[in-house]
Amino acid sequence: MKKTRIFFTCISLIFASVTIAQQYYGATRGEKYGFIDTKGNFVIGEQFDQVDIFADGMARVKVGKLWGFINDQGTLVIPPKFIKAKNFSEGIAQARETKLFGMIDKQGNFVIEAKYKNLEIFKDGMARARTNKLWGYIDRSGNWLIPEKFEAVHDFFDDRAAAKSGGLWGYIDRTGNWTIEPRFNNVGAFSGDRTRVKIGKEGWKIIDLQGNDIGGLRFESLKDFEGNVARAKKDGLWGLVDRSGNWVAEPQFKNLEKFHMGWARAKNETQWGFVDSQGLWVIPAGFDNVKDFYEGVAQAKMGDRWGYIENSGTWVIPAKYLSAEKFVNGVARVRVNVGELKYWGIIDKNDQYVVEPQFKNIRSLEASELYSFFN
Repeated sequence: MKKTRIFFTCISLIFASVTIAQQYYGATRGEKYGFIDTKGNFVIGEQFDQVDIFADGMARVKVGKLWGFINDQGTLVIPPKFIKAKNFSEGIAQARETKLFGMIDKQGNFVIEAKYKNLEIFKDGMARARTNKLWGYIDRSGNWLIPEKFEAVHDFFDDRAAAKSGGLWGYIDRTGNWTIEPRFNNVGAFSGDRTRVKIGKEGWKIIDLQGNDIGGLRFESLKDFEGNVARAKKDGLWGLVDRSGNWVAEPQFKNLEKFHMGWARAKNETQWGFVDSQGLWVIPAGFDNVKDFYEGVAQAKMGDRWGYIENSGTWVIPAKYLSAEKFVNGVARVRVNVGELKYWGIIDKNDQYVVEPQFKNIRSLEASELYSFFN
């Protein structure tokens, strides 16, 4: 125990001497993680076995088999002592030292007793939890808002949550009472007054808040509504339907991905482009693959190489990288050949290296604009 205390004290002293700014990156040349500056120089030595993203001003770090937390100043504020721990949200995080989860504060103290077999993050003051086989919802004091009585539950959206009882799904309100009795084999989340449900071989359909069918269409697959449209699949192809259950865009796409900033990635028989909420091509299919737009650019692939396009579909960084990730605060991770090896580096929007390619792998820590590197 004395050796353990000395080890953690040393780590604390190391972190106390350095301030972690947003332009620093989590990094490793071997098996341990430290932090480098924007020139690739280590400012904190490699001492962690694993690190995670910053969330709510805290980041998980692992030493051996145990997790602890550093704050956004780089101070080890919670020494590694948890078998499992999840990211902070609204000032608390799920953690367990034994087999049961509780909630800790930013000092590492349990503010909700560790007595749950499963405990999810809080959303609008409620968290899904179970101490046995059945699920309910607790408040931030650990009191049951809705007792454990469901086989499974989802988070609340628009004051409705999907809940499972007797092997079937229905919907409950925030008091735990059924608003739509369980009778579905599968369900989605409400968006306003519409959701999607599935009944056996009948397929997917749209219903309202009272559980009434909307439109007469049935679908092979149906996604949650995004604004006024939902992606729907029929006869092997994807299209878009409106809240009345009518086709806005007839099934015509081999793939149709989730909307992001008003556009969705779509694929015809062979190539990818982008469509709007009417299913019209805003960037015609002409790429072997594409990713969503971030900071005005999107990754696009031609052949076996990736580059970046702007919203007109014009290349702004040519397709020359083995891999390319999205831009975060003006920089992006890319992978290239260096001799006979493949390395990751970081570029800016002028296609200039911020960090030269020299790492065998890079793991993005997007929430804090940090990156983890394997060398």
